Amino acid sequence: MFDQIISVCLNQWECLKINKQLPAAVFGFVFFVFFSSFFLPISSKAINNIFYVGLALPAFVLMLKNARDRIMVVRRYSMLMGMLVGLFVLAVVADPPSMKKILYVFLYFMTCLLIAEKGKAARLVFSAYSVVACLVFLYSIASWLWQHQVTGVWGRQEFFGSATNPVYASLMILSALIFVWLFYLEAFLLSRSKWQLFTGMFLMVCACLLCVLVFQARSALVGASLFFVVYLIQRRFILVGGVVALVVGGLAYLLGVGRLLLERGASYRTGIWEDALHHLTNSCVVWLGCGADEYEFLGQFMHPHSGYVSTLYRFGIVGAGLFTLFALVFFWRGWQSKSPWFLLALIGWGGLLTTGNGFFSSPQPLWVYFWFPTFMALFDAASSRTSDRAGLRWQAPSA
Repeated sequence: MFDQIISVCLNQWECLKINKQLPAAVFGFVFFVFFSSFFLPISSKAINNIFYVGLALPAFVLMLKNARDRIMVVRRYSMLMGMLVGLFVLAVVADPPSMKKILYVFLYFMTCLLIAEKGKAARLVFSAYSVVACLVFLYSIASWLWQHQVTGVWGRQEFFGSATNPVYASLMILSALIFVWLFYLEAFLLSRSKWQLFTGMFLMVCACLLCVLVFQARSALVGASLFFVVYLIQRRFILVGGVVALVVGGLAYLLGVGRLLLERGASYRTGIWEDALHHLTNSCVVWLGCGADEYEFLGQFMHPHSGYVSTLYRFGIVGAGLFTLFALVFFWRGWQSKSPWFLLALIGWGGLLTTGNGFFSSPQPLWVYFWFPTFMALFDAASSRTSDRAGLRWQAPSA
């Protein structure tokens, strides 16, 4: 039965008759729709279907058509594959519900690899998505200002769909703002003069701070801070960046906007993390984790509100160790490659310090602001490690 299903899929794929591979424009458009759908008032099931039919199925069929290329992918990205295989085996033993989520991330990796192989398609896809995100940002600012005009209160903005969570919305928009800076504005301003570059940097920091304030998302502030610290070190703008940070911080203090973030306190984060670690060490197998035990942290929260703490809690020391090894290799290679995707990925890596229920899930906003730039940074790092890019990286089958 399974062989028949595969045969049907392959036959349908051949019917495209366009060099026997998915046209880059069509595949890129589906990616754009998938990213933008997180801003729409549609169900998570509908978003999942966009991924399954438009992205995962084409990638799966191409994987089936060329086993040799699939083996090369496993060899070239062995650190990621090793982590996924290790966590999958761990899930089989201690947390069966996580098996499906890990497979989702694997399929997403393959779809990202496919779009990365189509020239500048990945950059164009994220560019189009960034336009949408910036328009959403402008709408949110206008709504924020209007609500203050009517009520006199600086409210916390909420959007539609998956972006109803203000933290997710802010991280998605923040990623778009930083993307525009890294891939377009930085080089343009630097070609004119350093002063224009530093002025643009100041305005970009202000825009990022405004995004944090509109959604009152401290996690986005953590992600933005990690990005700017690494960015300034890598670009050797430490002195100028320090001045920009002091000026923006001083303006925020004088305008009193900092209280919008401080008035919500720590949002129980430290208490949640302490409870998670206490439950892990006293009620679970610390090496394998607690899995999906539906424990309510502090009696009211359904997850640890940190991607890192969640990984430790759910997969234990073994799973956290696998992810830590992957993270160390990723940061080392990302730093060496100096890929702009690596810098962009820091938004997600920093933001998930204080939000999220782990790194493995069905399609969610973190696939936009965390996994997509992370995968693209891995591809850049891998290509920079060899001059024979076409010979080693997975290629879509050609006629």
